[in-house]
Amino acid sequence: MQSTKVGALLFSWDFITGLLVGGVLGLVVALVPSLQANGFTFMITLSGIGAAVAALVLAPMAMLLASMSPQFHQLIELTRSGIAGVLLPFKQVAVIAVGACVTGLVVSVLAPLYKTTQWWAIWIAASVPIILLIWAVAGCVQVTGFVIQMIQTDREAQKDLARLDDAKQGKGSHAA
Repeated sequence: MQSTKVGALLFSWDFITGLLVGGVLGLVVALVPSLQANGFTFMITLSGIGAAVAALVLAPMAMLLASMSPQFHQLIELTRSGIAGVLLPFKQVAVIAVGACVTGLVVSVLAPLYKTTQWWAIWIAASVPIILLIWAVAGCVQVTGFVIQMIQTDREAQKDLARLDDAKQGKGSHAA
């Protein structure tokens, strides 16, 4: 399944982790009155963290782009998805983090309604931004690992190109 398909996102370990942890934490918020009383502050804080994660995901993306050799960049451009495909996971994580930020803001505005709302509505309202935030944080961990893997692949490709160039020039161990 390609990373552009919705199924690949929804059946990933990071989404499932976000769903489980966010659902449980949202339930705790829905069932504990003192947490509901602090709902505005909690959701504003969550919104700020979502914005920070969206900004944070740009750091490994910039590191990847800055460290990529011109030859490796050309090689990536030969693939079907090109550089846009390489950057897609970063875009996805940033969009999810912005979603956590926006939904956190919306829920913070609605926080005064907690007192007159059913527990299950509070659960859903609290869970959505938490799910998105945890999903984005886990995604940030994934893209950081992706950057490390891509840099290693680039370095190995550079070594292979150097060996190939040496062999072409007759410097290699297999030259006649």
